Amino acid sequence: MSINIRFGTDGVRGIIDQDFNELTVALTVEATLRYWASRYGVNKVLIGYDTRFKSRDYALVAGNVARQFGLDVSITIEPTPTPVISWFLRKYKYDLAIQITASHNPPEYNGVKIINQYGASILDEDTKEIEKILGREFQDILKTVSNLPLRPIDYVNPRFEYIDYIVSEVEVKFKPVRKLKVIFDPIHGSSIGYTDEILKRLGMEVTSVRNNYDVKFGGTLPDPEPENVKKMINEVVSGKYDLGISHDGDADRLAIVDRKLGYISANTLLCIITYEFAKRGIFKKGIARTVSTTHLIDDIAKDFNLKVIETPVGIKYIAKLLINNEVDAGGEESGGIAFSWHIPEKDGIYTAALVTSITTRVELQDIVKEIESRYGARYFKRINVKITNAKELIERGKNIIVSKFRSLDKIENVNDIDGIKIIMTNSWVLLRASGTERDKLRVYVEASSKEFLEKVINYVEKIIDELRSIP
Repeated sequence: MSINIRFGTDGVRGIIDQDFNELTVALTVEATLRYWASRYGVNKVLIGYDTRFKSRDYALVAGNVARQFGLDVSITIEPTPTPVISWFLRKYKYDLAIQITASHNPPEYNGVKIINQYGASILDEDTKEIEKILGREFQDILKTVSNLPLRPIDYVNPRFEYIDYIVSEVEVKFKPVRKLKVIFDPIHGSSIGYTDEILKRLGMEVTSVRNNYDVKFGGTLPDPEPENVKKMINEVVSGKYDLGISHDGDADRLAIVDRKLGYISANTLLCIITYEFAKRGIFKKGIARTVSTTHLIDDIAKDFNLKVIETPVGIKYIAKLLINNEVDAGGEESGGIAFSWHIPEKDGIYTAALVTSITTRVELQDIVKEIESRYGARYFKRINVKITNAKELIERGKNIIVSKFRSLDKIENVNDIDGIKIIMTNSWVLLRASGTERDKLRVYVEASSKEFLEKVINYVEKIIDELRSIP
């Protein structure tokens, strides 16, 4: 018997009861603990979980594997957002945390996320060693976790301490100066009772929708992209609310809807925060952004003498820079931002509170107008394409992709730190395989005009058709 367990962008994920089950969890956790004990040492472990189907069951399996390993184990009393797990780990000095979540993935998915002693996702160097242990010691690991007795684990409840902390932090950084009407949509996920309660304590009038746990997330994706939060968008742009706020399933991501701007993309939100914090002197070192994130960040940073560091997709790469105190913050186009003074992990809840407080002082529309007047507008689009073995296809087709784009515009640089990214005079395009969903190719394009954006998109689609025919 053998099971192929591989870490993706942020943990081990799979379809429930197909390639992800109780045994997957037990094997992954046991191998992780063996590696962590020998490399770093481990005595105290925190277990958390989100609102997905079987998440609590998987968490109980993880906790009992850790207890059988001889460790001091705590499990959260209720579904808990990933950033809250990271914060609680740091506060109470756990050596490791196991979070059961598949974040923004479809409801049929679940996963195991490993969080290190700093509160960040573990790095590739660690996941590769864990995979080696899984291969080398598989039979012994399987024997160890087989017939595992499932007993209750001591509970902890991070909710109230975390909420108290965020409220006090936001009041120091950006104390709200007026009341806003906010609609909050957690999409049946783990942020229920967190973001809404924090905003109320900050003086906002909050209306919550879809605020009950649901393993099917109400029949939608637990990802706050525009197509998944249509009702919230309509409620805000119609003038009923000043802001709309939504999170993905484990609340590391964030979506903001403004009464005047409508749905604010993650790229625009990251630019708003970068600009405001740089202007106010809160950012002093620089910012990290993933390879798939807007280059408008670079223009803002240059204007304020801040450095920009580009990383592969995945907050774990940005976390390393935050831990080493190299940058003030970092973000991704997928909707997550991490701050050096908080935790080295995306925290949609904390960011939502910060943005709300900023909005009580200045209109977000005015910030965007100021940014565009100083640096020009950018137009961005991401598309997903179903392709079998997308990663291998991109590897084989790199030279063809670069060659094709030479006839479209002058190529200034080619970047292969994550997929293949071609930077041209008026645009850039990135093709990379998804690290969280199987057989999915992600294409990201940014251009200085809508017309050229569409031209690049059409060009990419033709190239993809050609790549499909590569044997």
